[in-house]
Amino acid sequence: MCLEKWDGVQKNIYVRRNTRMIETKQVQPLPAGELRRLQLTELELLIEFDRICRKNNIRYTMIGGTLLGAVRHKGFIPWDDDADVALLRSDYDTFVWACEQELDSKRFYFQDRFQTEGYRWGYGKLRRRNTSFIRPNTEDLPYEQGVYIDIMPVDYIPNSKTGQLICNLVAFFFRKASWAEIGKRTEPNYVYKALYCLLALIPFHTLNRAYKALIKWLNRRPTEYLRCLAVPVVTSKGHKGYWRYKSEWLDRLKEYEFEGYSLMGFADCQLPLRRMYGEYMEPVRFPPVSLSAYALPPLREIQVDDTLKEGMQNDR
Repeated sequence: MCLEKWDGVQKNIYVRRNTRMIETKQVQPLPAGELRRLQLTELELLIEFDRICRKNNIRYTMIGGTLLGAVRHKGFIPWDDDADVALLRSDYDTFVWACEQELDSKRFYFQDRFQTEGYRWGYGKLRRRNTSFIRPNTEDLPYEQGVYIDIMPVDYIPNSKTGQLICNLVAFFFRKASWAEIGKRTEPNYVYKALYCLLALIPFHTLNRAYKALIKWLNRRPTEYLRCLAVPVVTSKGHKGYWRYKSEWLDRLKEYEFEGYSLMGFADCQLPLRRMYGEYMEPVRFPPVSLSAYALPPLREIQVDDTLKEGMQNDR
């Protein structure tokens, strides 16, 4: 996700004190050169993702700030620090299979909860080797954490509002239960910490079996709506919300220029972008603090190999 920026970025800064994570606030500019190197690495990942999708007839769309950047800037929003794409669950499964066969494993690696031990998210990450990109509270996770793009599978959800509400509640449970092993160590609120401790009693393999069953049930037949079960969405009104994609949007895609390359996005992008950003063609001067805190998570560490551009030149 991305937010508008002024001369500095409102970020959460976490410090370790007596083995407990303490959250503080400060306004801190993100060095332009460091951010640009991060974006170029993410571009390299997007190019590899697009290559595999085109070769295997996989339909996908840029979403969030990545789509907004394509529409408004023909590339990254200058202050954006991540990249997001989405695809149908069936296409996501095809992509996972294709990665095993065709991914340039000398430069990239793929992770998701069914492929990577200890991985806690409900969506995949395509990562760049020889880089490090670590978010707060994830320092001790038992797998490599290179610079990445988020690959979001979207699932069919019920057409009725009641069915969607139930689906949202179930998705919320899976998100919190998946994070519980980390949350029980890092959550400062004692009530939430206690709840995480209870959720952490559920074996992760049991949680994964139940999650697979939910995915299978939701996708047993097409419906009018889709959503990514793994994440809430920040809306233009400044709150996290669970909202829907129309299934037909993924039937109508078009190519957008993105940093000199062509990537896919919704042919009619106005509704999803307006839902998230309001008047998205008019950059705001000051982002809401609540959005900034959610959409620009702090970094514990960034290490990006200066030689990454060599690989990108080979893609031209």
